[in-house]
Amino acid sequence: MTTVIVITAKRNGFRRCGVAHSDQPTLWRQGDFTAEQWEELLKEPQLFLAVEERDLGLGLEQHNVFKPSAALPEAPNTAQNAQSQTLETKVTALGDGVLLPVAPVAGDLDSLWNDALLEEREREVAKALAAAAVELDALWEDALVEDQAREAAKVTAEKPPAKPGKAKAGK
Repeated sequence: MTTVIVITAKRNGFRRCGVAHSDQPTLWRQGDFTAEQWEELLKEPQLFLAVEERDLGLGLEQHNVFKPSAALPEAPNTAQNAQSQTLETKVTALGDGVLLPVAPVAGDLDSLWNDALLEEREREVAKALAAAAVELDALWEDALVEDQAREAAKVTAEKPPAKPGKAKAGK
């Protein structure tokens, strides 16, 4: 068994330490880079590193996996490459592989699904109640307008007709 470091780049051809790294996992020996270069590689957020024990057996040289001069296309010089890489940080554990954190699930999936369905039904009922409340408010406004018109009609109906005026006699 041989200890190897597996390096995977986010973008194929990403260059670091004089090597265009592949977006496919690539095996490297510890002696392929200096200690300073390994430090730089570990700090690089565009690269994922993992240490593994592998039985490489015979034919290792045939795969050319340890040659840093492997020809890969260079990453294009775009604005994305010019951005500061300090905003994105990835911590990669070195050990038997990369361990990804898994968030614990509270309850089983059936109960989570049922809770989600209940929340959706509650939202639908709330929307229906809000629409009914708007319709009810509109009906109340119409009723008030009709009531005011009825009251105005009563007031005009209760007024006695104007007295006919006497004709003025001419002298």
